[in-house]
Amino acid sequence: MRKRRISPVLREAEFIAELDKPGTWVEIECLTAPDPKRRHRGEWMFFAVRGPDERYSLVTARADDRIIQTMEGVVSFAATKLELDQVTVPLLAGGIATGMRRRPRTG
Repeated sequence: MRKRRISPVLREAEFIAELDKPGTWVEIECLTAPDPKRRHRGEWMFFAVRGPDERYSLVTARADDRIIQTMEGVVSFAATKLELDQVTVPLLAGGIATGMRRRPRTG
């Protein structure tokens, strides 16, 4: 698993603005694997990436790591807030799904 705190952080509006820049994609990292005994609760974080040296983690308004604790929450956030064209959710701790992009803006 990568060290998250060495990454610069972005709040939600800044994170979305970063995704609108050409060449930026989303990574979702699984921190804790989903547990079927707890209704598949786990922990996931989102990152905006623009190459090997530019990786920004999504944080809350108080600059705490934005950790989503259900698969449904991950998919919902990715599809509705970030408007990603596809969503892949890693299911093993330390797993990273990468390459997801924001849907192109029309009009």
